Amino acid sequence: MRTLGDQGHRRLAGALLVTLLTACGGMNAGGSVAIDGDWRLSSGTGPEGGIDPPDGHPVTLRIESDEVDGTAACNGYGGRLAEDGEQVRVEELYSTEMACEPEEAMTAESAYLAALVEVDSATVDGDTLILSGEDTELIFRPDDA
Repeated sequence: MRTLGDQGHRRLAGALLVTLLTACGGMNAGGSVAIDGDWRLSSGTGPEGGIDPPDGHPVTLRIESDEVDGTAACNGYGGRLAEDGEQVRVEELYSTEMACEPEEAMTAESAYLAALVEVDSATVDGDTLILSGEDTELIFRPDDA
């Protein structure tokens, strides 16, 4: 019977860890959280407080490579996703500037956009994407619409 030795055990442990992370979908090839896809905000808080869009005014997020876009309860928005090690930030954020009714849609939009620029980390737990930062937590589910 052949044994692996210390170096062989380390290589095997490393290979098993990579396999486990890949199988769980937790990490992509660059070592960052795999978050690409279409998402819908299910709940959130930010520097301006709770984010509660009224019915018919969803908050959506599409992440594709280093680009983000979506609907912020009323207006469309977009920006660039910057990753630096374990940190994730939304930069160069822009949005259209239409007014919407009811007023709650505009309030939710303002709170969401303020929270989005505070994000500094992303985690995926099952089918849930969590973007968080100081005083900010945005919880998304897959957007099947």
